[in-house]
Amino acid sequence: MKLNYPLVNFYFAIAIAFLLPFKILISPVIACWLIFQFLNYKEIDFKTKFKKSALLLPIIFFSTHLLAYFFTENTKEALFSIELKLSFLILPFLVIQSKNTIERTNKILFAFVSANIIALLICTINSFAHFFKHESFLTYNEFCLFMHPSYFSMYLAFSVFILLLKFKELTSLLNNKVIVYTTIVFLISGIYFAASKMGILTFFILVPLIILIQLYKGKKFKTILLVAGTFILSSLFFIFSDSIPAARMRNVISVLTTTQNIDKTTSESNAVRLLIWKESFNLIKQKPILGYTPGDANDKLYQAYEQQGLTGALEKKLNAHNQFLQTSIGLGIFGFLLLSGMIFYSIFYGIKENNGLQLFFGLLIVMNFFVESMLQTSAGTIFFVFFYSLLNFKYGEIKS
Repeated sequence: MKLNYPLVNFYFAIAIAFLLPFKILISPVIACWLIFQFLNYKEIDFKTKFKKSALLLPIIFFSTHLLAYFFTENTKEALFSIELKLSFLILPFLVIQSKNTIERTNKILFAFVSANIIALLICTINSFAHFFKHESFLTYNEFCLFMHPSYFSMYLAFSVFILLLKFKELTSLLNNKVIVYTTIVFLISGIYFAASKMGILTFFILVPLIILIQLYKGKKFKTILLVAGTFILSSLFFIFSDSIPAARMRNVISVLTTTQNIDKTTSESNAVRLLIWKESFNLIKQKPILGYTPGDANDKLYQAYEQQGLTGALEKKLNAHNQFLQTSIGLGIFGFLLLSGMIFYSIFYGIKENNGLQLFFGLLIVMNFFVESMLQTSAGTIFFVFFYSLLNFKYGEIKS
C-alpha cells in the first residue's frame, strides 16, 4: 500500500512540533523524515524548492559554517557547530515539501501549543508537590524540568502568540472562548514561574502589543485605553513585588544603572553579560569581515576573558550570550547579515502580508537573540529554523 506523501510529511511536522518542548526524539524524527523523502524522491518538487528566495538564506548560512571548517583551528568545536546548523539545510527542505495548507499549518501550530501546555502542567504539578511539602513554589531552573528557562519562556511566549493571533480559528474549533482564555493565562503563569528575564520582558512588551493591534483593527478604542492602563499598572505592581521573578528584573535595572563599576571577576548573569558583550565587540572590530570561524569563536572569547581578567566568565566558559555577536565573531559581517536577513525577512513579510504570527515570531527571535546565543543549542536552533520554515514557506496564504 502506497503511503500518502503529503499526509506523511504533515505527520512528521506534527511530531517535531509536539516533541520540541520535551527535547526528546527530535533528531531521530528528522532523520526518518529525511529518509522518507529520499525513498520518495520522485515526489520532490524541485521547482518549488529552488524558486523560494527565503530558502536561500538558511542554506547559505549553513554553507558558511561548512566552509569555515577548513579554516578553523578547533576542528572539534567546528564539527559541533556544523552538526547544530544542519537544521538550516534540512528543515527548510522538508517543510517546503510538505506544502501545508492553512488548516494543516494551524494544526501544527496547535500541536506545539498543546505540547507546551502538557510540559507546563508537569512542571506545575512538580512545583505544587514541593509546595505541599512546606516549601515554596519552584522558579527558574528548578521549575523548568525539560530545558533552560530562557528557551522554555520563549516557547511559552510563542504559544501565547499563536493562541492570541489564531483566536478565531481556535474558538471555532473548540466552540468555547473560556477554555482559550484560561489556557492563555496558564501559559503566562508559566512564563512568570520560569522567571526568565527576557521571557518576562516579552510578555510585558509583545503580548500587549498584539492585543492592542487586534483591538485597533476592531476599532475598539475605549478598550485599548483600558488594556494599556491594565498592563502599565500590572508591570508596576510586578516590579515592586517581593517575588523572585520581580527581584531578577530589578537586578537588571540595578546593573544597567551602574555599568561603570562592574566587578570583572563577577559571574552574575546580568553584569557578566555586559562585560562579555564589550569583549565581543572588541573581537569583531579586529576581524569584522570574515570573523574567526564558528569553531574558534569561543576560544577567542576565552582568551579575551583571560587577558582582561574576567575570571567569572572564564570559569564558566561563557559564550557571547548574544546570537548576533556570536555569529559576527565567528563569521564576520557576512554571517551577521545572513542571520539578520532571515529574521527581518519574517518581520518584513509579516507586515507586508498582514501576517501577525510571522511578524511577532520575528520580533520574539530578535529579543531573545539579543541576550542568548540561542543557535548554540538544539533547543534554539530547531525552534528557529522549523518555525521560520513553516511560517515563510506557505502553500497558500496564512493570514492573521
